[in-house]
Parts: sequence; structure tokens; C-alpha cells
Amino acid sequence: AVTAVALASRFWGLGCPKIFHEVATLLLLLQTLVPCADEGACAAAWEHAEQHVRTHATTRIQMLSETVIISAPPLKDDDISLTMSRLADGEGAKIFLDLQCKGSPLGEQLCASERAQEIRSGFQPALTRE
Repeated sequence: AVTAVALASRFWGLGCPKIFHEVATLLLLLQTLVPCADEGACAAAWEHAEQHVRTHATTRIQMLSETVIISAPPLKDDDISLTMSRLADGEGAKIFLDLQCKGSPLGEQLCASERAQEIRSGFQPALTRE
């Protein structure tokens, strides 16, 4: 399988930093989106979404509803905050993940780290498991 980093790196190697950035951003967005076809699938995915936040966010859950899960903003350099949104889409919905780190040099490193990437790449499998 081609990873987002590997694919984007191919564009960087071709001397196309703007395309590299655009492709990398698009691939990250695709990793953090889970479509569900109907209410049953969405309900199951949403339960897994809550568990994903509880497992991976280092800050406490501030808001929990049927359409949004928000953990508290990152305060420390090693904090990871997660937000899940469930947006209606016809008969089903789309569930999005947003990962945030503190706006500091160490926080930015954390958001670019393998640890943060594992949270993003584990999002779809976590929500689509039986």
C-alpha cells in the first residue's frame, strides 16, 4: 500500500513543493473521513469514534453529543486534542476527525510525529470495525 507520506514524497522529489503540500494535505483529509451509508452503520461508527477519542486524546472530553465529540484544547506541548464531527449526508453521514496540538514548536513537532500519524491512520479502521 502506498502511504500518504510516500506518495507526497514522490511529488517533492520531482521538485514540486506546492503539489507535495496539496497532495499531502488531501491524503491526510482522506485518512480522517469515514462515510457511513445508513443510520445503523453511523450509530456503530459513532460509538467507536467516542472510544477513539477516549483512547488517544490526552485532554478530557469537553463536549459529547450525537453529532460532535470534543476534547479540551491542548495546553501542554505533549497534549493531543481530538474533535469528531458527524455530518448528515443523505441517508447516512460522514464522520470527520480533527487532531490538534499546542501551537508551540514542540506541539507542532508532535502533530507531525509518527504518534499523531498513527492516530490519524488508525481512525478509519477503528470506526469501521465490527
